[in-house]
Amino acid sequence: MRIRLSWSLVLPILLAAAALAQDADNSLLTTCTLADQKEISARYVPGPSKARLPDGRVWAPGNSPIVLFTQAEMTIAGVSLPIGAYNAYILPTAKSWTFVLSKDVSGKTYDPSKDLVRVPMKSGSLGQAADPYSFVFTHDSAKQCSLQVFYGKNGYWVEFQEK
Repeated sequence: MRIRLSWSLVLPILLAAAALAQDADNSLLTTCTLADQKEISARYVPGPSKARLPDGRVWAPGNSPIVLFTQAEMTIAGVSLPIGAYNAYILPTAKSWTFVLSKDVSGKTYDPSKDLVRVPMKSGSLGQAADPYSFVFTHDSAKQCSLQVFYGKNGYWVEFQEK
C-alpha cells in the first residue's frame, strides 16, 4: 500500500518535470503563490504577437502546449483539478477565446478526446500592444489566481480557485 501511495504522489511530479523540461531552454514561467504557500504555474514558449493565430483551432504558443502545474487542488469553471500537471491550449476565434485544459501531458500533439475542460476567457482592451505575447499569473485573492494572456492590443484571462 505504501509503495502505491508513494508512486501515486511521485508520478505526477515526474510527468510534470518531464513536460516542463521539453522546452525549458527557451520557455518562460509564470507562477502564483496562494495564501497557504502552494503554487500554480504555467510554462510557455514566447513568440511575436504578429504571428497569425489559427482561427477556430487550438493554438499552442511556440508550437508547444502551455504546461500548467498545480500544488493544490483547484477548480476552474466549477471543474475540479487534482494536484498535478496539465497541458493547456488557447482556442482563438474572431469573437472570443477559449482556454482548453487537457489531462494529456505525454506529448506535444493536441488530442481533443483528452480535454478536461474548455472555459470561455474573459477579455479586455490594452492601451498598448503587447509584443511579444505574454502569459502572467495574478494573485486575485487568498485562494484565487488568474492566468492572463496579453496578445496584441487585447488581454484575456481565466480564473483558478483553490479548493
